[in-house]
Amino acid sequence: MADPRTSFASLQQQIASTPKSNNTRDDDRQCSSVSTTVASARNEIFRLGAYAGSMCTSFLSVPNDRSNSSNASSNDASNSFWAASSSSSSSSQLRDEVATQLGMIFIQLFTICNVCDIDLCTSVLKKVELNGRKYPVELCKGKSGKYTNYSSQTGITKSEGQSTIDSPIKDNSDVDVSRNDEDGGEEDTATVEGITFLIRHFAYERLWNRFHTPRNIVLALLGEVGELAELFQWSGDVDKTDESNDFTAECPWPYKSV
Repeated sequence: MADPRTSFASLQQQIASTPKSNNTRDDDRQCSSVSTTVASARNEIFRLGAYAGSMCTSFLSVPNDRSNSSNASSNDASNSFWAASSSSSSSSQLRDEVATQLGMIFIQLFTICNVCDIDLCTSVLKKVELNGRKYPVELCKGKSGKYTNYSSQTGITKSEGQSTIDSPIKDNSDVDVSRNDEDGGEEDTATVEGITFLIRHFAYERLWNRFHTPRNIVLALLGEVGELAELFQWSGDVDKTDESNDFTAECPWPYKSV
C-alpha cells in the first residue's frame, strides 16, 4: 500500500517514469517528451473516461444514497455497506473493486498531467483557493447551491473571475483546524494525505458532508471528466510530425501556465 504521506511530486515523477502498458497506442509511443500533442492528451482523457465508466458500472450495485431527510434505517443500510467491518463477502468484494477503480482514476490524472506538463498538486491547491472565493463560508454554509447563486456577492460568474493562473497557492498556514489524530499538527499540502485533509476541511467548514455521499460524489466526478473532455473535444488529433502543432505552445486554455 502506498504511503499517504507520499508527495504529489514523487508520485507524478514515478508515474511518468513507468513504462506504458502493451495496450498503449502506437502514436503515443512515438510522442516525444518535448513535443506534447493534442492527440496524446485526448487519448489519455479517453482512458480516464473509460475508468470512470467502469466505476459507474460498479455503482449500479451499491446501495442508494440516503436523502437528507431519510430515516435511520436507510441511513444505516448505506453506511454499513461502506464500513470496512462489513461481514458480507459480496460487499467487501465490491468495495475493493471500487477502491481499485478509484486508484486507476487517480493514477490516470497524473498521467494526463504529465502529458500536458501540469503540476497536479499546484492545480488542486489553486482550485481550492478559487472555490474558497466562489463559495464563501458565510454565504453557502449548509447549502448545496451552485456558485452562481452567490455571484452578486462574489463577483464570480460563468465568464468572469474563474482563472487560476495568478491565484495564490493555499498552504498550511491558511488551515487553522488540526487533525484529531495521534500525530496532531497541520498537514503538509504537498502530500496526498495533506491535500485530502485540506479538501475535507473545506467541506467541513461549509457543512457539506451530508451532501458528499458516495453516489453524489461519483456523479460529480463524471461532470468534471466531461468538463475536461470539453477542452479537447473540437481540437482534432494533430499530426505529430508537425512540430508547430505542439499544443503547449498554441493552446489558449488557462492550464498552460499552471
